[in-house]
Amino acid sequence: PGHPGRRSHRPGAARLAQDLDQLEWLIDNTYAYAARRGVDYRAALDAVRTSLTDETDVGTFAVQLMKVLALFGDGHTRVGGSAGYLAPGYAPFVMRGFGGRIVALRPGGGLLDAHHPFLHAMDGVPIERWFDAARLLAPKGSPQLEAETALWRLHFVGHARRELGLQSDGELALVLASADGKTTVRRLPLAPQPAFAPPPGGPTRVLDGGLGYLRIADMDDDPRALAAMREAMVRFRDTKGLVIDVRGNGGGSRDVLRTLFPYFMAPDDKPRLANVAAYRMPPGTPPGRPGGYLEDRFLYPLTSSLWTDAERTLLEGLRFEPEWKPPADAFSAWHYLVLRREAGQGLYHYDRPVVVLMDGGCFSATDIFLAALKGWRGVTLMGTPSGGGSGRTQTTELRHSKVPVRLSSMASFRPDGTLYDGAGIEPDVLLEPTVGDVAGTTDTVLDRALDHLRE
Repeated sequence: PGHPGRRSHRPGAARLAQDLDQLEWLIDNTYAYAARRGVDYRAALDAVRTSLTDETDVGTFAVQLMKVLALFGDGHTRVGGSAGYLAPGYAPFVMRGFGGRIVALRPGGGLLDAHHPFLHAMDGVPIERWFDAARLLAPKGSPQLEAETALWRLHFVGHARRELGLQSDGELALVLASADGKTTVRRLPLAPQPAFAPPPGGPTRVLDGGLGYLRIADMDDDPRALAAMREAMVRFRDTKGLVIDVRGNGGGSRDVLRTLFPYFMAPDDKPRLANVAAYRMPPGTPPGRPGGYLEDRFLYPLTSSLWTDAERTLLEGLRFEPEWKPPADAFSAWHYLVLRREAGQGLYHYDRPVVVLMDGGCFSATDIFLAALKGWRGVTLMGTPSGGGSGRTQTTELRHSKVPVRLSSMASFRPDGTLYDGAGIEPDVLLEPTVGDVAGTTDTVLDRALDHLRE
């Protein structure tokens, strides 16, 4: 990350103020959640206006916009390519949350210090203050989404130092602590880019004891990825149970859900409603389009010609009560995502028990995936709550600063009326990871899932 030329450009106060006018218009006229939480975004934008001078650079301006957009609590709504606007300099290790503390990991996995796993301070400043600085850029949605996003932003040490008023330095002074409070000090050089740790679980495979393990690291709609998933389900046909691991899966396409879910449907199962949404209609949008406005999310209105008789019966009998009602004059009619098992798909019915592993890193299309499987026959969700989000962003580049702004364009709900945004999916069995799990040396969450399938 890092675009120093773009970040340091100074368009002038008047032009940046025009960009704020443009953003305010976009929020007023295209943003799905502008009215949901009563955010006084006009006052927030006015505060940015009063801070502008001809010396304000685009990087500073973009960071101010990130903070304003975070107020909405919508994880999809943000500045695009935000890392490129933050000051350079990155933590040379990986940070993971654990029980209200932060564990420091080596980039390749394992603890940075086996005897002192917890991050206590950096540059002489308590880690809690660093976390609070990073949280300014995190969406105020579900607690787990805010924490996950803030923890990721904490890797951007150069930016956090600016927020804390600390001097830039090529090194980072760490204080690491043991579980009983003993500390040690380290100095490490900053990294040229953020560090990553390997995901949990390992590759898709058949485990000892005849249990299947399907790892879905992202919701990839590439035909080869979907074909590989179908091939895995063929290998799993005679297994005694199946683990589907979506921990850390930040989303992508709904094709994974539409490809996989039919395997868990019997031929006589009724269609499964997974999502109800309404499109925020910008001025000039032709109303009442029969095919709807959300085809790219496989969401269609009742007027669509794509519904089968069984699906139309399901939708016509639906008594949908949303927890928040989008203003009718600004939104389309309701659109629906329905999962079906079609004749001729060449599928079998996987009727053995299934455990889905999840955590706070699950977001967007993975929230939809989890909600569709939650409560389904033979399926148990295990882990910690997901992030919560389903906004379908539209990106607009602001005229003078060229900052790309992403705003959610639909209000998205579970069939029971609960908003996806701001409320993650709850597991059926809450399983907190251990320090060893966080470090990648153990996986007690997977072990518990396998025990469940063997019971």
